[in-house]
Amino acid sequence: MAAEMSGMSPQPRVERSALWNTYRNKGIMLWNNLITELSSALHQDRPTTDLSVFNNKVSEYHIAPTGEPLYFWEIDSCEHDPAADETDEDGGPFRAQFHNKYDMMDGVIGTCWNRRCYFDDEVHPDDDEATRKSNLERWCPYNWSQVVWAQWIMACNSSNDRLTESQVAFHPSSLRRVVRVAINNPITEALINEAIAPYVQGAPLGLQLSFRPENEEFLVLLASPHGNGMARLCMENRDALGGKSVQLITIGTGSTFSMVLEIE
Repeated sequence: MAAEMSGMSPQPRVERSALWNTYRNKGIMLWNNLITELSSALHQDRPTTDLSVFNNKVSEYHIAPTGEPLYFWEIDSCEHDPAADETDEDGGPFRAQFHNKYDMMDGVIGTCWNRRCYFDDEVHPDDDEATRKSNLERWCPYNWSQVVWAQWIMACNSSNDRLTESQVAFHPSSLRRVVRVAINNPITEALINEAIAPYVQGAPLGLQLSFRPENEEFLVLLASPHGNGMARLCMENRDALGGKSVQLITIGTGSTFSMVLEIE
């Protein structure tokens, strides 16, 4: 089954672009690396990133009017630097900002704003890929997967501090899905458009189209800028997650695209 969408079937296969073929090859390599890492007897989980290097804003949501905890957190980790090129939401200069929401009851990470500012082509449009990668690592060495996992652990620990003795503690392995919303990366957008093209004309509002590992579309989307971080997160935290890996990618259409990556 090429995709999971009620009432829809694929049209004759369209000719794929050079970008698609590049990310298909990246996706095959990434998936093979993921499977290899999950089965390796030599695997060791990556140490959790120390969020003390960031300026962290932590907000907790409660049930009104009782004030009971919802076990829902919003965490904004920002690395400030007076020489940085851009400003954060408060107008302060920053090297990187990772702003996400954590629903502990449903095991969901909802991404809001994740950016290492040097990587913005609008800031350094003339740098080649090698120069940009080198400067990015020097500018901010933390990947999305590292910071989001550290924020997830913070949300787990903060939630467990609210529990009574009779309640079951939250464990990092309870993570079930990551929701990437308001996608505006041109590479990811182009790949999504090409992924859904064989199934629908255009991108009708309210569409939800899902792909599994046996689908070529899954591999391409997993390797995309909005998908590969989840693969790395599963590889870097295999033991803590109980060996879970990405098994379903769902694309949603609206004013912008969304991508939901489910692990099991």
